[in-house]
Amino acid sequence: MRRTGAAINNEETIVGAVFLAAPIFDASRAVCGAISVGIPKARYSATVGRGVTRALRESCARLSATLTGGGYVHDAGDKPEPASEPDPARRLAG
Repeated sequence: MRRTGAAINNEETIVGAVFLAAPIFDASRAVCGAISVGIPKARYSATVGRGVTRALRESCARLSATLTGGGYVHDAGDKPEPASEPDPARRLAG
């Protein structure tokens, strides 16, 4: 992935399918998403793979630039949730 800027899944998840994916980065250069394309194995070739990979990298770079330009920083959700009030239905059931 680091060398090519994209990942390939060659029938690792679904027999008969090849998936190519590239990352999308936020303003802090953290990965905040990805685009993936699935291709039937019978229609996949090295030429198709190179073309799709190039298009994925270009599209993801444009999306990353848009997010960076807007100052978007993804919240990975690893912050603790704020404390909440107990569920009233739970109190009654207890």
